[in-house]
Amino acid sequence: MAEMTSGSQEEATVAKMEQVPATRPIRTPAALFRRRVGQHLRWQWLVWRTVIDWTVWVYVFIPAALYGGSIYRHWWKAPPEWMVNLRLGTFAAIFAVILFSMGRLRTFIEEPDAIMLLQRPKWLSGLRLRGALYSMFWRLLFAAAPIAVTLVWSVQVKGLSAGQISLWYVLTAAIAIVAISLRSIIEANLQGLRRTILLWTLASLLTVGYTWLIPGLLGGGVNEPASRHTQVQAAGLTGLAVAAGIALAAAAVGFLLRLRFHGTLQADIESERASRLTLSSLVLRQIAPVKRPRPMRTRPVLFSRSGRLIRGNGQQAIIADSFMKSLLRKIEYVRLLLLFYVISTVALLIAPGWIAAIGALVLPLIGTVWARDRFEGWMEEPFIKGFAWDAGSVKEGMEKSLIYLLVPLAALLGGLAGWKATGIIGAVFGIGIGYLWLAIILLPLLLFASEIRRQKKQRAD
Repeated sequence: MAEMTSGSQEEATVAKMEQVPATRPIRTPAALFRRRVGQHLRWQWLVWRTVIDWTVWVYVFIPAALYGGSIYRHWWKAPPEWMVNLRLGTFAAIFAVILFSMGRLRTFIEEPDAIMLLQRPKWLSGLRLRGALYSMFWRLLFAAAPIAVTLVWSVQVKGLSAGQISLWYVLTAAIAIVAISLRSIIEANLQGLRRTILLWTLASLLTVGYTWLIPGLLGGGVNEPASRHTQVQAAGLTGLAVAAGIALAAAAVGFLLRLRFHGTLQADIESERASRLTLSSLVLRQIAPVKRPRPMRTRPVLFSRSGRLIRGNGQQAIIADSFMKSLLRKIEYVRLLLLFYVISTVALLIAPGWIAAIGALVLPLIGTVWARDRFEGWMEEPFIKGFAWDAGSVKEGMEKSLIYLLVPLAALLGGLAGWKATGIIGAVFGIGIGYLWLAIILLPLLLFASEIRRQKKQRAD
């Protein structure tokens, strides 16, 4: 009897823990809007978590933030020479393409809400109004991002005042609101080729107009050097204020027109679905099935023949040769290696001297860890694992293959860092130091770490 009582209590406890709390009833359009926004933010967070984990933060975002922040701080003190040659028209064109050709007004209207919203027109209008205000808020933040990124050039090179930059932002944000309002009106009321033509026409007109207007208002034409100051700065500030006022009025009119010419409820539902799935479709486009199979190239582009890359008859030479050919025959790995080489080179070219020296030490480490992981994964393939490889030969083969793959990068980065420090002599010494750093220090440490990990795995098995 005691056992039955104890079991009943446990079942009651489990049932209580598994009980889903009842959701609060929705009595106002504001409550429905808040719930839809919360669901949307949670969905976007889940999508981001599928591609961004702690390794991405540790190896990509945090180093990029530290490295980029250091470079940005250095640029505030001493702008590089190449920044002086940048033109205002170039920035205006880039801003226009980013801000005026993308985005739509959100409504947060979903299919399960259709019948209820048709019976309550005030709720439908309330959702449209709140969704439009929500979209405007994010558009204001989005418009501030490119101007904030280019503040170094605007202040240190162009010499713009705080008033000019503020009015520039107001003008840009207002035109962005006009663009998103008109785009939403066109998408809600037109279909097919007419909608496509009008959307392209709208984006083209706004881009051309903005690119022509901004250089004239901020001083310096499109074809003039960015460092040249005009003698009519006061008149330009007045013109910028007038243009910003006109743009604000146009943004208000566009916002009201969007609320008036909202289209059908089905158009709102389709637009909301497209907006909600924009991020997930971008993340999953590489793995989404395609309707028509693409032609696949069965013959590798590099090393299509089975000739040897590394001479030698020992197991270490065979392992290194087979791994390098396996890696370089996959075009995605070749593309990734070339991209890593290019990005590393550009990063050192634009970095200050001491940061370039740190980058010359850190960047080969990232490449070596990546290549080591590829090697260990290759050794776990069933065909390769079927051979009775000697542990020492595997270690030597990995070391030899990594040297062939990454010594050029280490030497190149070391030479660039030395050249930025002391010129030609520094470049020569930097090449030698880069080779020694990779072959004498970095690779033995990584091989030691790999051996420890392999022994732990064997003990666990």
